[in-house]
Amino acid sequence: ANILAHDLKGPLSNIQMLIDEIKVTDDEKIKADFMNLLDISSDNLTETLHDLGGILDIKSNNSLIYEQCNFLDVFKKVQQQFLEEIQQKNATISIEFNVKDIYYPKIYLESILSNLLSNALRFTAKDRAPRIEIHTHLEQEGTLLTVKDNGLGINLPKYKSELFMFKKVFHRGFETKGVGLFLIRYQIESLGGKIDVQSKIDSGSTFYVKFLEKAYKNPLIQL
Repeated sequence: ANILAHDLKGPLSNIQMLIDEIKVTDDEKIKADFMNLLDISSDNLTETLHDLGGILDIKSNNSLIYEQCNFLDVFKKVQQQFLEEIQQKNATISIEFNVKDIYYPKIYLESILSNLLSNALRFTAKDRAPRIEIHTHLEQEGTLLTVKDNGLGINLPKYKSELFMFKKVFHRGFETKGVGLFLIRYQIESLGGKIDVQSKIDSGSTFYVKFLEKAYKNPLIQL
């Protein structure tokens, strides 16, 4: 709450200051510069509000409804969000859903896939096109989802303990708030599942999501 409050105060203060400056200046070039800064502050405010909305959602969702989710359908919906980036980076995505369906809150499953795919497309190496593999298969305790990429990788000896913490960033020079992994860890672990990762610098990362079996045995289960 303190971090988000701080992040809200900055853009709000900047917006008010810029509006005041625009009102008193007659120089059109200065006005244009201030308008550009106003756009940036507005974008920052929107991103922070979006992050806050995500936090509030996971704290207030006391009546999540489990439903039958088809992995392929969810993947296709999520993929649409990133079509432009996939084309620009000439990314290849291979899928193999050996487990086709799962009983799970669809809003959570979409968020998990979206954040993992977003990271795989964002943190890519300059010397090779992104290659992403998304698989599901059945294990003794439930369904395992794996998302593997050939991107920048993560320095796990240094960052493993902080990897799923709020507002933690592990790659510089990228537009990231450090919220995505925090959110999906909650979405997975709050329902009894687990998430883990293997990674090597400049060789890519593989995320493993274990869905708790009892969570999708009965489509009528509610939290």
